Amino acid sequence: IYTSVGVGDLVETSLQVLERAAIFNLSRKITGMLAVDHRSFAQVLEGRRGEVDKLMASIAKDPRHTQVRVIADFPTTVRMWPTWQMSVATTTPRNLPLLQRYGIGPNGKSFADLDPALLKALLLEFSEHAISRRETASSKRVSH
Repeated sequence: IYTSVGVGDLVETSLQVLERAAIFNLSRKITGMLAVDHRSFAQVLEGRRGEVDKLMASIAKDPRHTQVRVIADFPTTVRMWPTWQMSVATTTPRNLPLLQRYGIGPNGKSFADLDPALLKALLLEFSEHAISRRETASSKRVSH
């Protein structure tokens, strides 16, 4: 699990990345979930160590990310998102109450500020509001 502070329009960036990431990740058997708030990204990457390490090195060099911080790195035998090549959850009116319970908001914290255990719990809840790559094909903006 990593967090980073984003540059530019994070929602637009995440939707653009989602399209490419799903194809890239499928070929490398990487699954996971990307969450976007008002100023940061939080992402779970699941897969073989070498493939995830290569992807993290690429993310760390990506100019759309600053302050990239790995907050949890552990082996697991069970994937949390086994069928998702990559999905994204963004801040929308529908999921704002969930984010506010964790103190996330324009006048509060961002994903990058959360304790790793809290962030993992939030990501699991937040994933219920995620969209798959197919859902972005017809719409550039997500509205729930």
